[in-house]
Amino acid sequence: MALSGMDIVQVRELAAMVGTKATELDQIAQQITGKLSSTSWLGPDATQFRADWDSIGIPSLKKVAELLRAVQAAATSNAAQQESASAK
Repeated sequence: MALSGMDIVQVRELAAMVGTKATELDQIAQQITGKLSSTSWLGPDATQFRADWDSIGIPSLKKVAELLRAVQAAATSNAAQQESASAK
């Protein structure tokens, strides 16, 4: 017979860590954007790099951060459900 359930504390810790990493990704995107805007770099390569960062880099990091927040929400919800079921 298979055992099912979870360590609620550990799952909540996991959810918190995932949320922290999502926030770190937001901060990374802001830091890179800030550094890029203050970097002296002219010409077509600079223009293309900035365009790629704006159209690919930032949206990609935001997408991963959103995914991590969804994972965080799911883990938090699962822990709450487990806690509720265990209390019965």
